[in-house]
Amino acid sequence: MLRSEVARDEGFLIYDVEARSFARHMVRNIVGTLVDVGRGALSLDEFSRIFAARDRTRAGATAPPQGLFLVAVRYGASGMTADSDSLPPREGRSLPRT
Repeated sequence: MLRSEVARDEGFLIYDVEARSFARHMVRNIVGTLVDVGRGALSLDEFSRIFAARDRTRAGATAPPQGLFLVAVRYGASGMTADSDSLPPREGRSLPRT
């Protein structure tokens, strides 16, 4: 993982993550565990230990996909980038526009 940040923006919590690759449901699992921290079920130290251990069995519930958005995809040294404004929305869904 290259970067992992949580921020507040106008009443929303934004989890921004950057990595070279992602495992299936990886971000949803992290977000679900962060929800446990927000609810007081886990401390930040406990979250850090779970995250470092890479043990899915100790993590929180998988967060639902609603509200999670792919913002950009970058392709290696070529510098090619696809962001959410250039990707067509999936059938019946719309992507947020900034």
